[in-house]
Amino acid sequence: MQRKRKGNDRQAYQSHIKRQEAYERGWLDDADEEYPDYGEAEAYDTEKMAGLVRGQPVVSGYEALERRRGRRKPPRKLTRREKRAMKKAEKMNEKLRREQEKAEKKAAKKEAKLATTEERDIFANEYVQIYTNGSGNIVLLFQNEVEKTLAIGEQMNEINEEAYMNGYNWDAFFNYYLAENAPDILESMESDPEAGSYAAYFEDTAENEQKAKRFADIIISLIENEEEIYKILREKGDEIEWD
Repeated sequence: MQRKRKGNDRQAYQSHIKRQEAYERGWLDDADEEYPDYGEAEAYDTEKMAGLVRGQPVVSGYEALERRRGRRKPPRKLTRREKRAMKKAEKMNEKLRREQEKAEKKAAKKEAKLATTEERDIFANEYVQIYTNGSGNIVLLFQNEVEKTLAIGEQMNEINEEAYMNGYNWDAFFNYYLAENAPDILESMESDPEAGSYAAYFEDTAENEQKAKRFADIIISLIENEEEIYKILREKGDEIEWD
């Protein structure tokens, strides 16, 4: 049995019914209204997937919004291992850079030196000459087949049968003498003996030019005072590494 509504309840009920009817009428009236085509969303998704295929980073909607607002997601903190690896890589790159610069400077210096080097005579006598060869070297040349040096070589061979004084054995004799009396000269040169001559090469510097001159003075002193050579052969001949 339906109970009777009071005055206020009846008015409230009727008002509710009217609002409901008005809402339904409004909904039906808008039924033919055109709504946007959300097919664009499919195109967006397709473009998004194409970016993934191409390996391009995909920005989420939230991140895109934050970027428009001028904000970006804070970068991830590096681990201790990553920091150590980065520091090691930086040190290695710096080391390689310094080595490269050093090599380039050295090569440029060498090229400049060779470009400015000219052949010139420094000293010459009957059996010793000093000159630059135009290739960055100072050359000391000892002629062992001129009359004076040839005679001394024959006497040396009579004293010591191993001392057959071609260019190779003069090299052995000079190496022994310089090691005992002027090791700094021996360390600064490279010898190049042949059968009829002996040559020593120095890098073309002012210091080495003085060493080459000192070597020439030693040779001249020995040749002009040949008894000193014979004394060395009699006393130390077995210590010389003859060819």
